[in-house]
Amino acid sequence: MLENLVKTKRHYATSGFQPRGNFYIVYKGEKGGDLMATKFVNGAWTEPTPLPEPINSDYWETSAYIVPDGSMIFFVSDRPGGYGSRDIWVAYFKDNKWSNPENPGPSINTTFDEESPFFLNDTLFFASKGHNSTGGYDIFFSIRGEDGAFAPAVNVGPPINSPQDEAHFVLSADRTYALFTSNRQGTKGSYDIFIAYFKKYEIPQVVAIQTNFPLSAKTSRITIINT
Repeated sequence: MLENLVKTKRHYATSGFQPRGNFYIVYKGEKGGDLMATKFVNGAWTEPTPLPEPINSDYWETSAYIVPDGSMIFFVSDRPGGYGSRDIWVAYFKDNKWSNPENPGPSINTTFDEESPFFLNDTLFFASKGHNSTGGYDIFFSIRGEDGAFAPAVNVGPPINSPQDEAHFVLSADRTYALFTSNRQGTKGSYDIFIAYFKKYEIPQVVAIQTNFPLSAKTSRITIINT
């Protein structure tokens, strides 16, 4: 466990976790809000250190996702140059340093807040209060083309999205299940963690519904995993 984090009185929160499991990003609620990184070395987590500029800034950075090979980071910031309060930005690791962050544009970002990016196989999943959200934050996806541009965002629809907030969507590598957070009716706290299972063929259950994002599958059920 991250003992060197939880024993402090500072505001820390989970921000991102690299799929290989040895690199963890946390949010620190100081200096406007920064992103910290810790690595798993010799059976223990290292002391968290701030991600360097230009990732962290004098503005608010809230969540991030680094792709498995470490070549690209998606993160959320309210720095100038965006479309709204909090936008998703992307930077590339070149010549042993991070490039200046780029805003991927209105296909992703809106005048409302965006949050919790997750990138898998040229598909960016994220939460947004904009686009055609059904209420609060919804989960959207956008596919990156060969030219690097992102297609217009698509709402993943029910049963994952609801009239309440959904965020922090993470899809398994084999696309058989996803984890996300929601404060929908029936949660046991302000936000709970849910797991959604995807099947190749529709299972005749009440909550079974065709999804409209590129999983080549159908949502068979959603289960709350908090106890």
